[in-house]
Amino acid sequence: MRTKQILVVEADDERLKQTNYLLRLAGHESRNIADIREAVNWAKVCHQTGEAVLCLLINSVSSLEECVTLLHELSCCTFPLPVIMVRRGQWDGSVPTARFPTLRILCCPPATINAALSAIKPHAGRTDVARQVST
Repeated sequence: MRTKQILVVEADDERLKQTNYLLRLAGHESRNIADIREAVNWAKVCHQTGEAVLCLLINSVSSLEECVTLLHELSCCTFPLPVIMVRRGQWDGSVPTARFPTLRILCCPPATINAALSAIKPHAGRTDVARQVST
């Protein structure tokens, strides 16, 4: 069986290289995506062609405001995949999940991305997953 891809949204080239390297070490395939809209479009293409996608990894969320904006955009598109939001900076990772009931959301610091990926696998068919993965 083919490994499911992880769609990675990251604008910073160095962070993208590091994240892709760590994902490959953990046995995951990744596809670099420029922004949320492209991720939504790519997920639709994958769904139509039967290509396996595990989740959307948004690699640089630094504030609650940025988080809400991203989640709003995803919820408007009824995005069918789990979303892992990597928190950076002063943001504590809290997510107003009640505002986005159709999304499966996990938040984690950069060091625990693989733990977050492991946490979503048992819940792949559920729509009520909203957790934080901590160090």
